Amino acid sequence: MGIVGTKSLRGGLNMNCPLLLSLLLLIGCRAVNNDTAALKVVGGQPVVETDELVKHTVGLVWDSENNSTNGCSGVLVGPRWVLTAAHCFTAAGKVQGLKVTFGTRRESAPRQIIDAALFARFERISIPTVDAADLARPEDDIAIVKLYAEAPRDAVSASIAGPDTNLNTGDMLVIAGFGSTQADAADAGILRKATIPLTAVDQELSLLRFTEQARSPEFKGSCFGDSGGPAYLVKDDQLLVVGVASGGDYRCRERSIYTDVRNYKKWIMSFITES
Repeated sequence: MGIVGTKSLRGGLNMNCPLLLSLLLLIGCRAVNNDTAALKVVGGQPVVETDELVKHTVGLVWDSENNSTNGCSGVLVGPRWVLTAAHCFTAAGKVQGLKVTFGTRRESAPRQIIDAALFARFERISIPTVDAADLARPEDDIAIVKLYAEAPRDAVSASIAGPDTNLNTGDMLVIAGFGSTQADAADAGILRKATIPLTAVDQELSLLRFTEQARSPEFKGSCFGDSGGPAYLVKDDQLLVVGVASGGDYRCRERSIYTDVRNYKKWIMSFITES
C-alpha cells in the first residue's frame, strides 16, 4: 500500500476490464492508458528493511503481455503460499506471467522474485446481496497463490486469524501494501504502512470497513495497487493477518474495504497443510 492519504488497490489495467472486474471497488480495477494504477497506502510511511512487515508482505507483478493488471500486494502465509485478492486476476483466471516479489520495492532492486505456479479462489454456492455503495465488488474477494519455489529464508509466514479472534469497532489495525499514495499519483511499487481504526465489521459479507479517510486530514487508507495487501492486528507483539484489501472509493479518500480472512481460515489452511 502506498499509505499516504489515498487508496491504492490493484494495479492499473493494460486492457479493458471484464464487466465484473470493471465494477470492482475503486481499490480493485481501473483502466489507465497502460499506466500503473495500483492502490497504495494513503497517508502511510515507507517501510524500512528491518520492519517485521517486510518478512510477511509481498508484491505481485504480472508481465503485461500475459495479464491485464500490473501489480497487487499480498501476504506470505506458508513457505510456498501467498494470500491476496481474487480480483487481481483476470476473468480467465490466468496465473501466467505472475511473479511474487520480496522486499520493500516491487518493481526494482533490492528485491527477490519467485514465479507463481497456480492460484485458487474461494467459491460458495450462495452469495449475499451486495450493497450498491460497494460498487458491485465480487463476493469472497480472496485468492491463494502457490509459488514454484519456497520463499527466501528471510521471509516469514504470517499467522492467520480465525473465527475465535475478536475484532471490534475502534480496534487499530496496521495496513500495508505497494499501492499509490493518491488516486492520481504514480508512486506505486514501494512498500508502505499505516495504522488506522476499524470502523465496522460486516459479518454477513465477511468485510472489514474503514472510513478514516473521510474523517482524518491525514487521509490514511488503501489505494490503487494495495489490492490483496494485508491488514494486521497486533496481538502479543505479533502481526496477525485479519484482512486483505478488496476495495474502496475511486478518490482514495472516503473508505477502504478488506475481506475478513477470519471466515476463510479453514479454506486457507486446506492448501497449506496439504502441500
